[in-house]
Amino acid sequence: LNIIHCDLKPENILLCNPKRSAIKIVDFGSSCQLGQRIYQYIQSRFYRSPEVLLGIPYDLAIDMWSLGCILVEMHTGEPLFSGSNEADQINRIVEVLGMPPKHILDQAHKTRKFFEKLPSDGSYVLRKTQNQRKYKPPGSRKLHDILGVETGGPGGRRHGEPGHSVSDYLKFKDLILRMLDYDPKTRVTPYYALQHNFFKRTSDESTNTANTISSLSTSPSVSTQDQPSHAAAKAQDHSTKACRPFYVAIGQMLNIHYIDFVVVIIVIYIVAIRIILVRVSIRFWIGIFHPVVK
Repeated sequence: LNIIHCDLKPENILLCNPKRSAIKIVDFGSSCQLGQRIYQYIQSRFYRSPEVLLGIPYDLAIDMWSLGCILVEMHTGEPLFSGSNEADQINRIVEVLGMPPKHILDQAHKTRKFFEKLPSDGSYVLRKTQNQRKYKPPGSRKLHDILGVETGGPGGRRHGEPGHSVSDYLKFKDLILRMLDYDPKTRVTPYYALQHNFFKRTSDESTNTANTISSLSTSPSVSTQDQPSHAAAKAQDHSTKACRPFYVAIGQMLNIHYIDFVVVIIVIYIVAIRIILVRVSIRFWIGIFHPVVK
């Protein structure tokens, strides 16, 4: 159905069970179908995409931007872009990602609200605000440092733990940068995000597995006796699903088939509530005007 959620944030992602990674995405009150923009003011500010801030027609990619912000917040414990208003939000984004591409600003309706175009070369600079002194130069607040790539996470609190090597963090950083691409046309899609190396096993966990797979793939043939039975494979698949990392679950929840199901359930629920409210309202007014009718 090409549903755009329009308000992905931590509060709208619920754990089904604290002991498992299964989640539910809730609050589709602002959602719409692709090409049917119902609301102009969408997305919570901290997770609002550049195209929404700048007044560019948006599509499914705005949810991927929000997800990128959520993943960083899950890792650091605080919002990546915590702007107090839209101008502050733009400045905080530019601090980390640098200036938006010129072709993005050229087509945006709200560019003049946040940027000034230099007559000399046609490039853009941020408009000065009353709080300009607190902002760092564009791109100077490095995502590399925010994630703690070389320190084992922010403050080094995960240093030395499995899955927190420099190579693991570099994969995470690359995934986030693809999610936080200024251009919605080149921003990573859910399908390709799930194919990213970050969602594969870490190097220290998969060394032996990789060697085994490599040896099997180079063998001329593998007998059917060496292959696991259907029941064993099914049990292993169930075990793998039960142990999925939380971030994998988030990506899989963006799968279009899951969203189709959720939307249908929510629509049925809303229609049922409205029918009940209409019947209650009719009975209420009949009760009030009944003496007049007589």
